[in-house]
Amino acid sequence: MTTKSKVDLSVPGYITIDPGTGHSVRYPTGSKVLANLVVALIRTLIEREVIDEDFADNCGMAITLDEMISGIEAVGGAYHDPNLVNSG
Repeated sequence: MTTKSKVDLSVPGYITIDPGTGHSVRYPTGSKVLANLVVALIRTLIEREVIDEDFADNCGMAITLDEMISGIEAVGGAYHDPNLVNSG
């Protein structure tokens, strides 16, 4: 039986993953620029039809694109207008 990992983006600046074992691991998401680079990658792959907006669900991820956008914005990134210049 395969257990889906649970992803929690409620703590700004971190992604917390529980792989189904009951022991979660918190990973720092990095800088605002890194978050915006992820945005640029996701948007480019969607625009070029390499993936669609349901890619996370199709890959069995326990997170939606909207949840990813919320997490990116929680660390200072911007999905709709990413700034790729390091301001600090």
